[in-house]
Amino acid sequence: MGATGTSTGGNAAAATGGQGGTATAAATTGGAGNGGVGNGAVGGAGGAGGSISVSAGTFDLSNAMTGTAQSAAGILAIVQNTGIGALAQQSVNVQANLSLGK
Repeated sequence: MGATGTSTGGNAAAATGGQGGTATAAATTGGAGNGGVGNGAVGGAGGAGGSISVSAGTFDLSNAMTGTAQSAAGILAIVQNTGIGALAQQSVNVQANLSLGK
């Protein structure tokens, strides 16, 4: 038979961390601040609207023609338009009988 042996583990050494260093801060002066970029001001409110007044006029449907043909001589064509029918068509026909050379 071969030789036999026993072994035992060693003891672990306990380690402690070192102390932290100390820091001292020197007093410093802050830098100068820069001003912001300026923008234009907001415009004012618009003015109130003006007033408007309209009129449709007056509509007169009377059928009077005073003194219309009092100084007419020759051929006379009279038309009256009341405004409802805006188109008035006129026609004048003349038949003349002439005898020449007698």
